[in-house]
Amino acid sequence: MYITYKEYTSLGGKLDVDSFERLAFKASRVIDLHTHSRLKDVSCVPQAVKYACTELVDFMSEHTDGGTVKSFSTDGYSESRGGAAEISAAQEDIIYSYLAEVCVNGVPLLYKGVDC
Repeated sequence: MYITYKEYTSLGGKLDVDSFERLAFKASRVIDLHTHSRLKDVSCVPQAVKYACTELVDFMSEHTDGGTVKSFSTDGYSESRGGAAEISAAQEDIIYSYLAEVCVNGVPLLYKGVDC
């Protein structure tokens, strides 16, 4: 994991430790997917990664029920939720907003080309 519970709470996180542990592991895997695991062997995790992890954990805690509500009607009770594609896109937006310009060992974290 790229963030500890103490770091998470210092950055404004509000979850209890058990919920945090599960979601921080998941958030770290999402970051690994987008960074091609470039952070695995880094001894000092960049602060931007910790901020991204915090926001991903909070986002995941709010979207564990099958997506965000897109529309709602009260008379005949109707509810429409956004699906996995919208959730994935939102997670990607969080990652890109924090990690777009972060480099590790001279390589941008989100670089999609071939590492030499």
